[in-house]
Amino acid sequence: MVEQIIKKEKKRKKYWYMVIAPNELSKVELGEICAFSLEDTINKTLKLNLMTITKDPKKQNIRVILKIVECKNNQAFTIFHGYELQPSYIKKLTKKDKMKVEDSFIVKTKDGIKLRVKILLFTRLKTNHSYGTKIRNAIRSYMTKKAEEDMFTNIIGLLLNQSLHREIKNIANKIYPVNVVFIKAFMIEKQ
Repeated sequence: MVEQIIKKEKKRKKYWYMVIAPNELSKVELGEICAFSLEDTINKTLKLNLMTITKDPKKQNIRVILKIVECKNNQAFTIFHGYELQPSYIKKLTKKDKMKVEDSFIVKTKDGIKLRVKILLFTRLKTNHSYGTKIRNAIRSYMTKKAEEDMFTNIIGLLLNQSLHREIKNIANKIYPVNVVFIKAFMIEKQ
């Protein structure tokens, strides 16, 4: 008779580790993440509302994507990986008598990071599509030039304090009056 030996697997216990925001977000404690070991948290992505990090209610419609890259002393450190508007907010902004101009393109920063930039803007009135094309081309050339001149961390700082939005709006207003400008998404491209 063959005896069956059943080995009981030892239950592994999960632990809680503190997640820390990147320098661009003032290294704030974001919360805790549960994992078997600290190394298991590496390469995990977190999608967080920017309002909860900055305590600014004006930024409640922005989602920030952070990626855990380093672990030490029971803390998981993150880097900025992306920025996007909530889809419900975009639907709320869309109006009947305004022209919606969207564009998506890739730029490369001074330190060699490729970024996918998605721009969304609304004109004050309905216009010809030729104005939309001119606005798209002007914004694309400006963003390409800006990215080539600045480091990734500087661009993130401009993005989070809305000054990049203001600069884009000023450029677009020279072509046709623009009501509102948003950077719909700002992501690091996979290489």
